[in-house]
Amino acid sequence: METDNVIILNNKALVLCKLNRLENSLGYYNKTLKLDSDNEYALEGREEVLKKIKNND
Repeated sequence: METDNVIILNNKALVLCKLNRLENSLGYYNKTLKLDSDNEYALEGREEVLKKIKNND
């Protein structure tokens, strides 16, 4: 099920991050930001995911 609802997309990204599915999470944060480039929650969440990915390397 695809959606263009930024709240749903952002929540999916958050859950995936908590499940440590970082690449999937990043994808949903990016989808959110394509629809709403100023979304503070998505910007902060994406930053958190990128830090986690960097620390896992």
